[in-house]
Amino acid sequence: MSELDKKIQRSHPDLVNSVLEAQEKRNVERVDVLITNALKQLKMSRFKPDQSICFSLIYLARVSPKCFSQSANIKELLKSHIKRDNGPSSLKASIKNDFILPVLAANILLACADSPEVRIIILKRIEQWMSSNQKITENVQHLLALLCVRCQGDAQTVQTLIEMRHHWFGCIDTLIAPCGTVALDLCDGVRKLLNDENSCHSLVENLTFLLKHDKDVVKLAMYVSELLVLRPISVSKMLGHDEFGRDLQDILLQVYKKLFEHLKVVDKKFEEMASPLYAKFPTISGFAIIDEKIIEAILFLLATIDLSSKLECNHDELLKFCTLGENNSPVLFCDSDLKTPYELPIKLRQKLIQSNCDSLIETGLHLATPTQLAEMLQQFGTPKTTLKKILDRLNKLDSDDVGRLDIRDTTLFGYLLDYLSDSGLECASELRNKMGGVDSKDSKDIKTLKKIKIEA
Repeated sequence: MSELDKKIQRSHPDLVNSVLEAQEKRNVERVDVLITNALKQLKMSRFKPDQSICFSLIYLARVSPKCFSQSANIKELLKSHIKRDNGPSSLKASIKNDFILPVLAANILLACADSPEVRIIILKRIEQWMSSNQKITENVQHLLALLCVRCQGDAQTVQTLIEMRHHWFGCIDTLIAPCGTVALDLCDGVRKLLNDENSCHSLVENLTFLLKHDKDVVKLAMYVSELLVLRPISVSKMLGHDEFGRDLQDILLQVYKKLFEHLKVVDKKFEEMASPLYAKFPTISGFAIIDEKIIEAILFLLATIDLSSKLECNHDELLKFCTLGENNSPVLFCDSDLKTPYELPIKLRQKLIQSNCDSLIETGLHLATPTQLAEMLQQFGTPKTTLKKILDRLNKLDSDDVGRLDIRDTTLFGYLLDYLSDSGLECASELRNKMGGVDSKDSKDIKTLKKIKIEA
């Protein structure tokens, strides 16, 4: 419970009881008189308003907004409070008291007469208040949280709230409970910020908000996946951030975990996908459909982070879903008949074999073509154990298949095999012999290659 809610509960109950009693008796005139007198009393003591009256009116706006909306005079009186009051007259003045009357009026107006006109009035006033004092009071934060659930798809309100998000992100969890859920358009607007975000802290902040309030789980996962797939270098740097990197790793894993929890209970096709994949899921009949980009993003994420470190979000389920099943059987397919296994693109394979996870390495090598294996063998920085796995796969090929490997520079490739053999990988000599026609004579290119150390 927020401090504001506690204050409301401690407020003087006389006004609340009188209004609710009159409303129960359908005495509309009595209700109007009670509320109008209360507002006039506050107006006369603007710089030292009676807080018990303010909180009583806020409570009435929450539990019975009809007692305000049924009177045009009351709504006009509330608007006049906001329009004429620009907030504190001096930064040295009592900010809490100066703000309480116009914020009260805005809260009540928003509760009982929500419309684009009202939202524009309130937003303009909030911007003016913040320009006078960036440390906005809890009353103003509550008002911003209320706007988040009442924007009703209003483009101007949504855009302004997104621009001001740093002022209400931190308080919305405690203040939104009695107000309802966040508007879908607001979540959609925050989602669109993800691909342009360059600050690790801001990205964590945006994702934390979306994870809690975005109801479209599939769309959130797609936006996150586009970020990972389209900006791998920037994301890798943020994942390794000293202060917020681990938080980012956890929140990304939680997004995908939430997606899979959703997939477990939903046995249906989602909106048409550009590149659908079909996955075996033991908890539902048939299969689940997931976009290829999401799978690529999850594998990239798992290959980038250190899976041996302790993270708050357990990644085991994601790892099992995206890697191979029992006896190296595929779990992802390109067709609904589950007959054509999904084959990873070469760039993703090259990423996976650089990881420190055996499951990811095996997935990166599974179903790789001979030419893809040759490309991965030439990739610098690959662990020695993984190089041996690649060589073992190439050595299982027939001599004719080995001779048809699409290698751009056979001379350099031959020297690479000689180097690997000298490094203790005897299986490199076996492949070297199968490729008999490869020339390893010295050349300028080979002398350059000698300077490059392959990570053992």
